[in-house]
Amino acid sequence: LPSSCDLKGVKIFGSGFDGSSQVHLDGLDITSQPGGAVTYVTTSGGRELDVTIPSVFLSAPHHYALDVFSSGAPSNVADFIVIQAVDLSQVCPGTNAQPSSVAIADQIANGPFSPIALVSVSGCNDIVLIDINPANATFGGIIGKPIGVGTTPQGIAIYQRHGLAVVTNNGSNNTTIIDLKATPPAPLASGLSPVNTGTSPSGVAINEATGAAIVANTGSNTVSLINLGLLFPPTGTTPPTTLSPITIGGIQQPLAVAIDPDRGANFQGIAVVSALVLSNGSSASGALAVVDIGLATPALSTTVPSGFVNAAPTGIVFDPIARTFTTNNGLFYANSSGTNSISAFNPDNGNSNAISVGINPTSLALNPQTGAILTSNTASNTVSIVDTLGSPLRTVQTLGLPGSPTFGVAIDQFTNLAVIVDQANARLLLFPMPH
Repeated sequence: LPSSCDLKGVKIFGSGFDGSSQVHLDGLDITSQPGGAVTYVTTSGGRELDVTIPSVFLSAPHHYALDVFSSGAPSNVADFIVIQAVDLSQVCPGTNAQPSSVAIADQIANGPFSPIALVSVSGCNDIVLIDINPANATFGGIIGKPIGVGTTPQGIAIYQRHGLAVVTNNGSNNTTIIDLKATPPAPLASGLSPVNTGTSPSGVAINEATGAAIVANTGSNTVSLINLGLLFPPTGTTPPTTLSPITIGGIQQPLAVAIDPDRGANFQGIAVVSALVLSNGSSASGALAVVDIGLATPALSTTVPSGFVNAAPTGIVFDPIARTFTTNNGLFYANSSGTNSISAFNPDNGNSNAISVGINPTSLALNPQTGAILTSNTASNTVSIVDTLGSPLRTVQTLGLPGSPTFGVAIDQFTNLAVIVDQANARLLLFPMPH
């Protein structure tokens, strides 16, 4: 983790090491920096170096390339990853903070580029803003005071274009709409926030093009559509003083939501919702239910087939860049906690295929700029990195995060920084993704 102290006791194992071996991070000899040291273990038969990493390499999250130069030849390159922890335990002192979900925005309305992360802290019914702009001196710090919302907040989605955030309050069966442009950010006026939904709302996603916010109501087997676009009517038109959601039924235990803004009726978007298929006499399997949000009355699609996975999907993302060689480009990716896998879903033909990741993948996030998916694997204390650009889909590596059962995750597509919610330890982990 980033530190002002040197990191001692790092062991490097390989072969062919000697007393002249040099250790490089991103091509820079670590002994060229104050505090850096390399010790050749003479009893190892050329297989071990003990090193001290100078603090200058540990000041911020970074994905380093590590190599060793011995006897005039370089070694293979290995990863050396510096992760930063953000303590959330003091958001609600004396109470289990229980951070749950995270969403990222790079630019609020027409403001400057300044990435932030919004995190739901379920234990004290708050939302906190984290500065994740590497150019700021406050990087990794909490911005302002926590924002009070409803009971047990879980899912978060950000409407960047107009500077709003929607938070699902799982315990109070409603959503809070936050104005991120306000100083300080605060919920909208009564009537506009909170907005009642179904029972136990969890996941939420927003169509940036239209402002349609889709909420998965796990306890009532429904989905709610809240039209945020109504708050920004044409010039000369009065915006509403209340917001009333539209309810779509027929989805069993919906949990997570992702949106393709271009498919569906009038090219106004579809939402794919992770759900269950329950039947008597057999174990539950997973479903990816398709809601057509472009219809005059949004409903389950009659033209786009649902997808199916072997076990309950808990997270889903949309990749707008993926080529499908069908009518539309763009694929959905969903994880299945029970089968430790990720599946790709093409709404044009219902096809999907699965690959293995870590144990009990709870959440996933995608950077469409790099084609990388990151899964947080709760039971194995790991994260998996999946390459979506190659064919077939493949898991590149699974990395351990000792003592850190993870939960929600998001990736900033411009800085390529992942924000991982470590619920068990009431903190965030700022994880630099590989390029």
